[in-house]
Amino acid sequence: ILDTSLFLLNRTDPTGNANSTHGDAIFINVSNGNLVVQHTDMYLPSQGEDSLLTRTNNARGVPNDTQQGNGTRWSGTPFVRLEERQDNNGTYFEMRRGDGTLFLYRFNADTGLYESNDGVGAYETLEDLNVNKPNAVAYVITRADQTRLEFHKSGRIIRSVDTNGNELIYEYQSSRLMTVRDDTGHVIQYEFQGNKLVRVVDETEGTQ
Repeated sequence: ILDTSLFLLNRTDPTGNANSTHGDAIFINVSNGNLVVQHTDMYLPSQGEDSLLTRTNNARGVPNDTQQGNGTRWSGTPFVRLEERQDNNGTYFEMRRGDGTLFLYRFNADTGLYESNDGVGAYETLEDLNVNKPNAVAYVITRADQTRLEFHKSGRIIRSVDTNGNELIYEYQSSRLMTVRDDTGHVIQYEFQGNKLVRVVDETEGTQ
């Protein structure tokens, strides 16, 4: 929903915005009937960028692998994916955020960077470092606020760094996100049974 009129027009009267009795945020796009339901399960405050686990069901989104292959349209905030694509104009990149929002980055020969012209990501750039090594940073997205998102060649996000140097580190087992930790030692752990995410644990506070 980041590239919808709810954010782009910066209005304070979003039609169809509501909350259910369970604390879900409900948005209806009156132009196309799209229904978006969000629920925040976890909040990790940090010195830099805070980490949220907000589940989103986007009726017009596509099934994703947030819960590793169960075909759901529910997705979570930490599950960001970057993919390299090809078309008649050459190479471009797609970044799908945790709420199902899709951003495109196309090459600008003047800057040597891939640039996004989508919604609130209009001032974001992507740099291809031409690196393909285990656990190495291959792509860097710089957001409008100058926060850096660093990605592995596989498209997994591995680190975010704000302008003050505060970090969030994303750790994986195979291709599955297992922990998110900040540079103060605060850790959020994701636990799976089979192919399904079943529990999120705040290791520092001992809560879940």
